[in-house]
Amino acid sequence: MNLRKRLSLLFALVPSLTPVLASQEKSFDYEAWVFPEYSWKEEDFQNRFLGRFGVNGYTEPQMDVENYYFYEGAMALIEDRPAAIGYLRSGMDVLDESGIEASAALHFVLGSLLYDEGDMPSAIEQYALAIRKHPSFLRAYANLGFTLMEAGESEKALPVLLKAVELGANESQIWGLIGRIYTGKELYKSGLTAYRNATVFNPENNAWRFGILQCLIALDRFDEAITMADEVLAFDRRNPANWVNRAGLLIHLERSDEAIVDLQVAHELGGMTFDSCISMAILQFNKGIYEEVAGTLAEAADRARNTDEFDRWLDITEALAHAGQSGRAFDLLPAIARRAVNLEVKLDSSKINRIRVLHDLEIEAYGEALATLESLIDLDPVDGELHLEKARALIGLERPEEAAIAFQIAATFEETAYRANYEYARMEFTRGDISGGLRLLRSAYAINPSEALRSYIRELESHEENP
Repeated sequence: MNLRKRLSLLFALVPSLTPVLASQEKSFDYEAWVFPEYSWKEEDFQNRFLGRFGVNGYTEPQMDVENYYFYEGAMALIEDRPAAIGYLRSGMDVLDESGIEASAALHFVLGSLLYDEGDMPSAIEQYALAIRKHPSFLRAYANLGFTLMEAGESEKALPVLLKAVELGANESQIWGLIGRIYTGKELYKSGLTAYRNATVFNPENNAWRFGILQCLIALDRFDEAITMADEVLAFDRRNPANWVNRAGLLIHLERSDEAIVDLQVAHELGGMTFDSCISMAILQFNKGIYEEVAGTLAEAADRARNTDEFDRWLDITEALAHAGQSGRAFDLLPAIARRAVNLEVKLDSSKINRIRVLHDLEIEAYGEALATLESLIDLDPVDGELHLEKARALIGLERPEEAAIAFQIAATFEETAYRANYEYARMEFTRGDISGGLRLLRSAYAINPSEALRSYIRELESHEENP
């Protein structure tokens, strides 16, 4: 199972609203948990990689007089990289023609110059030649692994970097890259070990600490992950993404109050996104603070960018309407409609009409609600919720016989069966049909038994027996 799936947020919504918000499990954009581009490049390593084209004669291949002559010539041209590259290539050709083998050190220097010029394939070739000529050339292994990573060849980079470790490399950069490769292969325990080694050698690199966080999450070690998220924040409290990431963990651990605070901090730091707003709205919804939900959804509307995000926004807005806040939900529609027009995104009219229906029912505009419901049912006749709302509209229009038919249809669908029987029973009681109402309540109890409903049924049965 990949990391994104492991991190799906299962918000505990009231049963009647679960279908409405089922699509909101991916409340956070966990693509943000991927390393930012080249965040794994440590400045110190970069300086060693490019700033010292020389060779350490104590641990690396020696150069004879002829090789050293061309090395010095290249260093004299170091400020003009293309000229230095051309000079070294020519020099190596001269050595070859003279029957003298070019030193592995020259291949290493040429590889570094080519890397600096962005010619990754040629740099890789030169580092490989250096290793072929000097199999224990540690720094060539390190640079080759680094270059392969940058060229997107992580599978080839892994054995090269592991060889560097075998030869004695204790570089934070190397361990961190190994961790990154293992994480990409979903080998999270190995990745965790590698990232921890990287952090030992450079505790200030949050990229490696973040890698530890990824692995702990993938291994379902969320309590440890929270501790690591705290460390990430300790080293970089001004980064809103760090607050959003910790909020995601807190949500998973059902610590919603703390998650809300973390999201608020992220927003104050300028990290407000559509996904963070949606996550905040769901947390607020589950706490029943609907006025704040409406405000957060208004912020999210300004940040929606594509059809999927507009659909998610409409789903939560519909849930808000189902929670008895249809006025607030309806008032949000003009802003999202303007945003959609500006981005040339076509909104799902059926979702908008569902919100409009709930609002019409609340303000007792039953005729308008019924007309909209009939058009929606034509499009989706197997949606029990629509038939249930149609029954409510018909009751408002004082057409109980038709409402009874709508209730009966709604009762055939699992998601609305309980409410259809219960509301149908209430209608029958108002019409004086106690026996019919009791029969419907018993059907509701069979679907979803509760002590409260059982006591209510017994009370009505007693009243029927002793009027």
